Amino acid sequence: MKKYILLIAVLFSAIQFFAQDPTGDGLCTGLTYEVVSSDPLGTGAATYRLYANFTADASEVTAVYGTELTPWEMIATHPDGFYNDAVGSDFGGGVNPLFFGAFPSLEYDSWFTIGSQPGDDDGLNSAFDSALTSFADFNSGGDFVVNTFIGGSIFVVPGANSQGIPVAGSVLLGQFTTSGQVHALVNVQVRDQAGESHYAEGLTMTFPEGISGCQDVAACNYNPDAIYDDGSCAVNDDCGVCGGDGSSCVFGDGLCTGLSYEVVSSDPLGTGATTYRLYANLTADASEVTAMYGTDTAPWEMIA
Repeated sequence: MKKYILLIAVLFSAIQFFAQDPTGDGLCTGLTYEVVSSDPLGTGAATYRLYANFTADASEVTAVYGTELTPWEMIATHPDGFYNDAVGSDFGGGVNPLFFGAFPSLEYDSWFTIGSQPGDDDGLNSAFDSALTSFADFNSGGDFVVNTFIGGSIFVVPGANSQGIPVAGSVLLGQFTTSGQVHALVNVQVRDQAGESHYAEGLTMTFPEGISGCQDVAACNYNPDAIYDDGSCAVNDDCGVCGGDGSSCVFGDGLCTGLSYEVVSSDPLGTGATTYRLYANLTADASEVTAMYGTDTAPWEMIA
């Protein structure tokens, strides 16, 4: 098996030299998704399943892979990323549905597969460049990216079982639970009815459909058209810049860069009050502060 896995790794590092064809010589018609459950964890995240779709001339999906020139990516737009259960698995066939009663959230674990789902017989294998952290990143809630020269793949031995055979023209590629949208970039190896392999590369889909953005009406970048929150909400800094860090403020003909403060003492009087000091920050061109003032058009205020 070690020699077979090595052969697979070499094979997919060689695939990158061929031109990408998302149809796999006409065998693949693209990606689709379905909603498995809306907010099953009570966190606002929904669970989806991703499928590759094929014509009647396709007989079996044997691999999903990525390389430097044909990356395999699952990118979550929400900063919380993908939900991965504490007792879950990288692969659908590794999830035991008998545990769903004791661990209800396990049913909504995020995982990859070729055809098999929890409870199915699974002959899935995997081979990945040791330099990749794809699954480690994914299991910690991050994005799944395979993009090195050697790359990586999940695969089945052709004809070993029926999991890669399209059912109603589709093969399940994974389940993903997230609060935002998912940008999928997938490459699939598929065999035709004569047993010849073809490569559907650069398959893309963003799901669920709709606009993602900031849904907080109090944020400076609120998007009233957003259907999914992508975690991008921001506030104006002291300079009036949305999401800024206050470094762009320039006052007094460019000599003053704004205000800052420091905490002198927390609750020094035992009353819950804290002592602060306020500073005006200046550029190197400023030599001396000579006055503080207020007028009707330029008020001076300290409001508690």
